[in-house]
Amino acid sequence: MPRQEIVACNDTRDDLPISFTARDADTGETLAQGSRTVRGDSVDRIASIPHRSNAARFLIFEWTSPLGRGVNHYLSGSPPFRAEDVDRWMDRLSRTRSQAPGSEGLRSG
Repeated sequence: MPRQEIVACNDTRDDLPISFTARDADTGETLAQGSRTVRGDSVDRIASIPHRSNAARFLIFEWTSPLGRGVNHYLSGSPPFRAEDVDRWMDRLSRTRSQAPGSEGLRSG
């Protein structure tokens, strides 16, 4: 099965230790989790997960670092995506974000 890389972008000048989780928004299944140090001014591969191009999935990424907590997302699969699925996923993302305020300096996607 093909793999999909998960990367973290550290746009600070210093190395940044993070703990992260990637999960499927529909099932809640944890697809990847761990702790890594992301190099300063870089984009580093932090994990990979099985990729199914024929299945629409909404992935939610959460992380913590010395700078705080953050949340991001990724829509995986081949368009078109059903509007009701996207609405449901955005609602779940909004609820997750309200529980974990954004982080400065680090993006994941």
